[in-house]
Amino acid sequence: MVTSCYNLTRFNPGSRSLLENIESFDVLLSLHIYLVIYGDSTTIPILQKRRESFELSSLTVFVKKEYEELDVAPFTELVHKNREEYWPSRDSRTCAESHLLCCNKFYFLLDAMERNPWSHTRFGWIDGNLKMPNPANIKICEDYSPLTLLKAVEYTREDRFHLQVLNVVDKKFKEPENKREFYNQYRWIMCGCFFTFGTTIGKLILERLCQIFIETTTQGYGHAEEMFYLEILDEFRNDLSITYGDYGQIVNNWVTPTRNIHYIFHYILQGYSNRGYFEEAIHCGRQLIDAFRQHEIARDDQMHVEIAEIVYMSYMGLDAMDEAQEFINIFLCDCAKDPHLNSAFMSHRQLYETITSM
Repeated sequence: MVTSCYNLTRFNPGSRSLLENIESFDVLLSLHIYLVIYGDSTTIPILQKRRESFELSSLTVFVKKEYEELDVAPFTELVHKNREEYWPSRDSRTCAESHLLCCNKFYFLLDAMERNPWSHTRFGWIDGNLKMPNPANIKICEDYSPLTLLKAVEYTREDRFHLQVLNVVDKKFKEPENKREFYNQYRWIMCGCFFTFGTTIGKLILERLCQIFIETTTQGYGHAEEMFYLEILDEFRNDLSITYGDYGQIVNNWVTPTRNIHYIFHYILQGYSNRGYFEEAIHCGRQLIDAFRQHEIARDDQMHVEIAEIVYMSYMGLDAMDEAQEFINIFLCDCAKDPHLNSAFMSHRQLYETITSM
């Protein structure tokens, strides 16, 4: 896993202080995992000592690069200029340098893959500032334990880029003529604080993200790196392993949906369905139904039926009649075995009448 820690208060006094940065890193620094950590001359010495205190130095490579040495640094003046002209999502806690540091994670990862100190075939990014006021949770996981996070990392497939989607955004924003509208507010798209990948597909996607960063910056924007992924979700659809949820449950939902299911249903699945993004709705909906079947989440028969309806209608929207029939046959078998699910199905008039009239 790759991460970074920089002291940006010299650029913006409102940025997270050095002390806050370092203290919030202990969750990651205490983890028995291979780490490549990028930082500057003020952060690296402190991080080295703290990692040594956990006796994990042998699993760690530290790379010292000052901000001015980063691949994104030459764009600093341009982002300042862009933000003077157009920055609707202005936030006093951020600055041009903090935005560019976030964008540099793509370059950090490419550099770490080139170094590859332990000859690994799988890599990932993880934000270092994971600590939360509630010690039971971290920024990306509820009811946290180190084993939960290690299990998520280990789940990485060599042939996939694994990320978590947290919202549905109109695909018109992929077009250059719509970028100004796209950036008039922060568009939640995916969780950029934790993702993993195999090296071959990872290199391709990271290079594309670097390209999107350059294109977006030269077009006059400097707002948020997570919004670059809108293009990636379509361009590399067959190379992605996607899970769903909000930031706080990334690790919990990494293998299968287990937490905040109402968020996934209302903000993601229904968002796909309402916009007519049928392939995405099918993928998301079937993950939720599988989680119900495998008892990964508490049963909610009414929601189960509503999800089944969205998946079925999405197949119909794609004119995939055979797949729709196969899906609904399996659903009807589930209903035949479970009187409570069957009762919810029969009370859902629209789906019940559609299927029974076939």
